[in-house]
Amino acid sequence: MSCDDMKSKFIILIPIYNEEKHLGKFIKELKKTAYNTFFVDDGSGNGTLKILKKLGVKYTTYSKNMGKGHAIKVGVFELNGSYDY
Repeated sequence: MSCDDMKSKFIILIPIYNEEKHLGKFIKELKKTAYNTFFVDDGSGNGTLKILKKLGVKYTTYSKNMGKGHAIKVGVFELNGSYDY
């Protein structure tokens, strides 16, 4: 199995909160790889959601900041057998 085949077999879950300043560059670098990614916006109050939409990544969001642990749980729930990659 090649490295790219292995990368396509899993999803990197990325919880984020108010990452407007660096998110665009980070996503552009990730898109150069074969990794599947899923972002969880943990109730950001800045332009984070706008960047996720603009760059066309897969994500979920909610309005109130609940912490990294909650964001990870939400992401796992969203991805658990119901998200088609």
